[in-house]
Amino acid sequence: MFQQQSRKGDKTPFLSFEEIVKMYSERVFNLIYSKIQDYDEALDLTQDVFYYAFKGYKSFRGDADIFTWLYRIAVNRTNRYLKKKKMIYLEELPDVVSEDTPEKFLINEEMKEKLRFAIERLHPQHREVIYLRYYEELDYDKISEILGIPIGTVKSRIARAKEEIMKNIGEL
Repeated sequence: MFQQQSRKGDKTPFLSFEEIVKMYSERVFNLIYSKIQDYDEALDLTQDVFYYAFKGYKSFRGDADIFTWLYRIAVNRTNRYLKKKKMIYLEELPDVVSEDTPEKFLINEEMKEKLRFAIERLHPQHREVIYLRYYEELDYDKISEILGIPIGTVKSRIARAKEEIMKNIGEL
């Protein structure tokens, strides 16, 4: 199997491409699925991402870590798919409250639905930073690196997204 060369700044040297697929395929799939909410299409797009990654792997310089590189490919392929299908995607939402009673379960489901619709209404750039920050649990530096934007822009997009979410929830 093709072996990665040790590259300047690369945090995971000497991994075969097969190892990279094993390490990151679930995260790439989850990212794509969270955007398109179609299991079969997400599987196809995940394969597509790794196909493009394999084609470009020889030229990967290691300036960013491998997941950052894969993430960009995944976002680009998914956005291309969404543009083609003209879909609006919903984010997979974490639990809002504990579900240990029927009442809490119903409240949780209602809050998830409101939050889902509020996030759906966000500008795509805002949905993207919300996903990276709260679902991938990445810090501002990592988000900045992945998206290729300044940290200040990351912070302002997150702040604007939160404001929009609150406004959208209020409208619901």
